[in-house]
Amino acid sequence: WLSAFTSLAFWKSMATGRGKWLVAYGTVAVVGMYTHYYMWFIIAAHGLAWLVLYRRSFWQYLMVFGTLILAQVPWIPTIMSQVSTVKQSYWIGQIGIRTHWEWFVRISGGDSEQPQRMFVVWMLLLLLLASPILIKWRYKKTPRAYVFLWVWLLVPVLIPTILSFVYRPVFF
Repeated sequence: WLSAFTSLAFWKSMATGRGKWLVAYGTVAVVGMYTHYYMWFIIAAHGLAWLVLYRRSFWQYLMVFGTLILAQVPWIPTIMSQVSTVKQSYWIGQIGIRTHWEWFVRISGGDSEQPQRMFVVWMLLLLLLASPILIKWRYKKTPRAYVFLWVWLLVPVLIPTILSFVYRPVFF
């Protein structure tokens, strides 16, 4: 929920330019970063979306992202300790195609085995794969919200995958 709320607040701050959404974003993002490492990748996606879509209010966003980084400074020794422990030996294996497929099945179909689970998974996958074609057919210019959604969906998966080539995937 923290990921969804930070993404909503970030989108609202970009779309409306209102400072209250930026404050809400910063506050919930800090809570999310202290709750789970994966939030860093969500925030990286937000930063990339801002660079691609808006690039306005530079100082405001620089201040928010800088505050998020500063909020993590006390946590850096713990992070480095955990990463070095995981690098030595850990029960999580390398990230690969199977890992991504299992992640997608859990996110789209849930954790419990239900008769309709795989039907839902395959339908969502079909809709995701067809959506770029449908968007291009419907709109002359790709909507910013659609680009934001794809950045939010892909970047947090790609960054840990790339990092897993160097480190054990404590992040995924």
